[in-house]
Amino acid sequence: MSYSASALSQILNDKINKTKDNLPMTTTLVA
Repeated sequence: MSYSASALSQILNDKINKTKDNLPMTTTLVA
C-alpha cells in the first residue's frame, strides 16, 4: 500500500477528530 503524505495526514486528522468527538478528555493530549 502506498499512500501519499497528504492522504495519510488527512486520515490521521480524521481519526483524531473522531477521537476528540468521542472522548473530549483527550483533546488536551492531542492538541
